[in-house]
Amino acid sequence: MPRVWKLKGKGGADHSLRSYDYFIKHHCAACGWSFETKSIKTFDDFKQFFSEHAGEDHKWSRQGIHSLFDQVKAGDFLWTRKEGIYYVAKVPREPRELFYFDTSREAHDYD
Repeated sequence: MPRVWKLKGKGGADHSLRSYDYFIKHHCAACGWSFETKSIKTFDDFKQFFSEHAGEDHKWSRQGIHSLFDQVKAGDFLWTRKEGIYYVAKVPREPRELFYFDTSREAHDYD
């Protein structure tokens, strides 16, 4: 049975960034931490880099990115809300298959 997951759509250090604008515009869901590196090509690269650089206060199992890649499955639904309008998307494939680490300035700015 599919599950439904809420994307808060607020990033940045103080959670004031409206990431859902980027999600809607680019038909994607993003979750986790932005890193200044070009060495990440795969999900495993990201997880290793995260584990090595995030620090003791940021355990993998306590991050939203853990949920996105370890719990969300193909067929589940993601939703967010912007100015009273709900946006819903069905996850077409396993999230690990869809992983893409975007190194563009715009993606980094939206965390």
